[in-house]
Order: sequence, then C-alpha cells, then structure tokens
Amino acid sequence: MRTNIKKYTGTAMLAAMFAAPSALADDHYSNPQEAVLNAASHSQAALQKVLDSGVDVNATDDDRDTALMEAAETGNTAAVRNLINAGANVNLQNEDAESALMMAAAEGHPDIVKALLAAGANVSAVDEDGETALNKAIDGGHDAAANAIRQSGGM
Repeated sequence: MRTNIKKYTGTAMLAAMFAAPSALADDHYSNPQEAVLNAASHSQAALQKVLDSGVDVNATDDDRDTALMEAAETGNTAAVRNLINAGANVNLQNEDAESALMMAAAEGHPDIVKALLAAGANVSAVDEDGETALNKAIDGGHDAAANAIRQSGGM
C-alpha cells in the first residue's frame, strides 16, 4: 500500500520532516518516490525521517523509477549513497527494464557506478532492448564508467 506524501522541496521539506515526520502524510499527493529522493539529497538523517514516517525506500513513480534510479541518473552521489545505506534495492528495474546502474552508466557517472557495484548491482542485467550497463556506458562515450563496469566483471 502506497503512503501518500505532501510535495515539499528544499528547506520546507526538511522543516516539515523535523517538526513532525507525520506531516508528510497527506491524501492529496501520492508520489512517495519524490519525497524519498528529496530527503536523500539532503542527508541520511532527513532520509531516515521520511522512511520513519512509513515511506518505502523503494517506492516508485508511474514509470516504476525509484529514488535510487533518479539519483543515479542525475548524478546525485550523496543521495545514491544515502539510499544504499538505507537499504534501497540496487537491482530493481523500471518499466523499460533499466536499473540504477544502467542509468548511471548511460549518463557517465563513474563514482555512482562504483557505489552501485560495491552495493551488489547486477552487471549482467539487460533492459528491454537487451542492453547492459556496459553497453550504455560505451554507447554514451563514458570511458570511466565503462572501465568501472569492466573491472567488476561486466561484459
């Protein structure tokens, strides 16, 4: 069952979380994935407050993207680390069968690729087109991300 979350950003969200974590619950807004991502972008403590309010760290949006996928794709290394530390599943795939590792590789974020690999991301997973994270890194010309995947045994 999805928890409904008010849409907060930046300091407004942090103030709401620290004042009353239950203030995030609201029937008018239903995208817990965004609340998790926003909190993870700030700190581990902020993320924990959101999770303590009953939100699932692996909550998804309409495309089945998780906060971890969004953070990996946009290059938000701190959020990726916070989400991994909070138990985010690094191997979930969205409706296109893309994983956080594939997204980080496609966008050329080698530090995130390394963090995901260290957390157990599956280098052999394929998306709906049969592409792996390594394929995506190579196609994007992201040598550092490709090398990180190769070093972990990805083909």
